[in-house]
Amino acid sequence: MVFKRSEVLVGSATVRGANASHTSPGASLVRALAFSIALAAALLATFAGTAHAMTQPQVVIAGPLDLVAAPFDGVAAEGGVTPDTGLTPPTVTKVEPAEGPAAGGTVVTLTGTGFTEGALVKIGSAATEVEYKSTTELTAKTAATAVGKDEVFVTDSKGVNGAGPDFTYNAAPKVTSVSPAEGSTEGGTAIALKGSDFVSGAKVTLAGEEATSVVVVSPTEITAKTPKGAAGKDEVVVSDADGVSSAGAGFTYITPPTVTAISPKEGTTAGGTAVKITGTGFVKGAKVKIGGEPTSIVVVSATEITAKTTAHAAGEVPVEVSVGGVAQSATVEFTYATPPKVTSISPPEGSTAGGWEVLVTGTGFSEHAKVKIGGTEAEKVEWISATELVVTTGAHAAGKAEVVVTNGELSSSGGPMYTYVA
Repeated sequence: MVFKRSEVLVGSATVRGANASHTSPGASLVRALAFSIALAAALLATFAGTAHAMTQPQVVIAGPLDLVAAPFDGVAAEGGVTPDTGLTPPTVTKVEPAEGPAAGGTVVTLTGTGFTEGALVKIGSAATEVEYKSTTELTAKTAATAVGKDEVFVTDSKGVNGAGPDFTYNAAPKVTSVSPAEGSTEGGTAIALKGSDFVSGAKVTLAGEEATSVVVVSPTEITAKTPKGAAGKDEVVVSDADGVSSAGAGFTYITPPTVTAISPKEGTTAGGTAVKITGTGFVKGAKVKIGGEPTSIVVVSATEITAKTTAHAAGEVPVEVSVGGVAQSATVEFTYATPPKVTSISPPEGSTAGGWEVLVTGTGFSEHAKVKIGGTEAEKVEWISATELVVTTGAHAAGKAEVVVTNGELSSSGGPMYTYVA
């Protein structure tokens, strides 16, 4: 049995057979209708006794439907779907904004001509939430698309625009390093972020808390000050108009050590005073500052450190203990003072029984100065001035002994010798 080729006009589409496919709206309905009509025609031909060689079934739809499909599947529909050249396709003259994040979600306004309801928009990927405003305006929301420029296409029943404007998909910011990488839970640590795709207006957050003093130095650098945070490591996140960074560098919050007391509270400007520091949060590797860095530091426990002062000018200085560069504001101070100096004594000798008055001359004597001669404390000390003291000797074995004046924690050294005579 041989079928005669059938041809039926459906609306503005001419149907020949029923084996073509395309992705235009209403295409499924057209195919189904075409197949039914072609089959009916073939059966009628058979019953009429007409027999001819039957060709491979094929549908050719002449009209605007092909234009609806082409921009979205990239090729004309199989079977030779051709546009109706009598219709004018839409044009797109402007897209605003002209850039947005590659993650999508940017609501854009398209300006042009010939827009109709039901139009489709493609900007690299098919846009969503397309809304018809007028024949010259559409709005749509971009979908996630690779970074780069893509032409804007509008497609409707009349066809697709040509030579449309470009929309640029921008990369989200990326944080590759943070310096310093740790700081106090009290916040306020000045940090520098290195990365890429930083833009003006960027925000920096740690554990959801916003950093302060944010400055976008360049597309690869941002400076900021950390907010307060709980002890531990948090990701540093940069967010801007192009998106939010992820899997970036971290910043570690450290609870700063505290200093509650020191002993002694003063020492000589010459340095060398052994100081016991009491507090909390001390760990191995902790650093100490007493005006300057001590010559030796020993972390005895989490609550005790011993350190030996270095030479320093006279005056009060804060005592700081830091761990990982983190230190609490100092509340305890150490006083560097010039020790007293003994230059002469008169008389230079006296009885081993003691009780002799001696005039001590020198510098830096305080009103509460103490005097020892050969380790034996004077029975009486009378302060005359910062340069003179009158002392009464105590009993001591025969021989020579150094006269030492002490102000608080500071004592003279290398002074004259007093001779005890039996």
